[in-house]
Amino acid sequence: MRTNIIEENKFRIIGFIVLFITIFIFICSHVGNVNNIKITAHRGASAVYPENTISAFKGAIELSADYIELDVQQTKDRKIVVFHDKDLNRIANINKKIKDLNYDELNQIDIGSHFSEKYKDERIPLLSDVLELVKDSKVILNIELKVNDKDRNFEKQVIYLLNQYDMLDRCVVASQNYESVKKVENLDNNIKTVYVTSKLDDDVSSYEVDVLSLKYTIINPFLVDEIHQNNKEVYAWTVNDENVANLMIMFNVDNIITNDVELIQNVINKRR
Repeated sequence: MRTNIIEENKFRIIGFIVLFITIFIFICSHVGNVNNIKITAHRGASAVYPENTISAFKGAIELSADYIELDVQQTKDRKIVVFHDKDLNRIANINKKIKDLNYDELNQIDIGSHFSEKYKDERIPLLSDVLELVKDSKVILNIELKVNDKDRNFEKQVIYLLNQYDMLDRCVVASQNYESVKKVENLDNNIKTVYVTSKLDDDVSSYEVDVLSLKYTIINPFLVDEIHQNNKEVYAWTVNDENVANLMIMFNVDNIITNDVELIQNVINKRR
């Protein structure tokens, strides 16, 4: 009996060693050029500024982020504003939803004080404000659509604004709502589309998008390789830890989304 247990443990140890070597060889043979990895400032430079504000977007540009990720949704009067949550509870301690308020009402609300008193004058920006800010820079926008049940021509309106500011080739349009992403594809198939998810329910090839933006906890080198084999890119979110960043680089992701742009820049620079 004891001999059998010892033998079983030997086989387990050998199996783990073989698996480790296999993964190591796989990673080494697939790891890409670290210089090709892009850095996205999540909701702007949100480690040092209040999220999704003009200050955060200016900060991301000053830090030379490759991309800025921002969240957009439609107000009651059909304006496209930059805001993440469905309601104002977390940011402004107001129990009201974005979809139930007109832009003029939202524009009165302080969204900076929760972060620091010196940002008390920050207001919810319009998407057009951000497009105006970045149009003369080199930064690319990752615009995530936050869909609600009162939307009217939401995707069409976003695309109209991108056209108006001549920003179609400097944006990707993303959503956790796959149907919303498909609407964007149908309206203009030249726009680079991104499906954001923490769980892949189907085969990689079934997602008709250009990019899969995945929570870093589900990313592994085999999955990244499969996605690349299907001619799609991989974005990893939200990475604010040096060890996790190193893993994502080893796994050969294309873009690291982070609150802390300088942290990821330092990790990449160390690997050059």
